[in-house]
Amino acid sequence: MGAVAYKLIQFLGSEPKLMLTLVHFVLTLAGTIALLTLHSLNWFGITEYILWIAGVFAAGLLVLIVNLGLSLVSK
Repeated sequence: MGAVAYKLIQFLGSEPKLMLTLVHFVLTLAGTIALLTLHSLNWFGITEYILWIAGVFAAGLLVLIVNLGLSLVSK
């Protein structure tokens, strides 16, 4: 298992755009799970609308960061 992980990391290290895309996917998935958890638990009485606004803002910020990273890599 460790050898497979090592080969995967080695491959992703040689493909920076693919690595950034994978990081973006993982962060988006983690953010979605966090928002769904907050929504289901309804911590601190947070309303659904505030959660959706925060989710849209976080997704936009992630896209901005990934696009900035891709533009720096492509130079």
